[in-house]
Amino acid sequence: PGNLTVGGTLSVTGITTLNGQANVGSVVPRIDSTFSLGSNTLRFASIYGDGLTITNNATFGGDVNITQTTDVGVLNTTNLDNGSAVGLSLTYPTSNVAAGDGLAIAIGITGRGRSYIANSNTSNNLDASNLEFYTEGGGVINKVLTLDQSKNATFTGKIIQSVSSSGLAASFTNTDAASGYGVAIQSEGTSNTRYALILRNI
Repeated sequence: PGNLTVGGTLSVTGITTLNGQANVGSVVPRIDSTFSLGSNTLRFASIYGDGLTITNNATFGGDVNITQTTDVGVLNTTNLDNGSAVGLSLTYPTSNVAAGDGLAIAIGITGRGRSYIANSNTSNNLDASNLEFYTEGGGVINKVLTLDQSKNATFTGKIIQSVSSSGLAASFTNTDAASGYGVAIQSEGTSNTRYALILRNI
């Protein structure tokens, strides 16, 4: 057999069988978002590439391993902000962002008891968001923890800590010398002077 060179367009209406290697440039479908590469029963064993862009849903039947191949340096706020220390990024459009909008990662069995880690916008300010944690029990999803933009942690349930007989159940360090309080537990109400318990520094 010899070589076949086509200088124009080659149209094939039937099945084309290639037993050897096809050396091609870009492979572009004739119509956008219409044809598949492989099928549910006939699949390619592996796909190798330097980049992958998917504009619709992606379903993985096995493990997903993400390996960072370059040194990102020190993990700090600068490297987080510019993205150099980010190994996995989940984003959503910036248009029409309002308070309460967010995106969650679900962990667990589909349709059953799952846990969620979510980013929630506090307003239409694109630079202000909270980190929220949800758990599911008895078919009901509940928010259990919020880490807000002001560095506060809010629990919606009890805080339970088990320690050995020689350990400390809790240790608090007051960094605000002006307040003079080591621990201050405030009762419900709007007054700043309504405290259920105050432990002062000595």
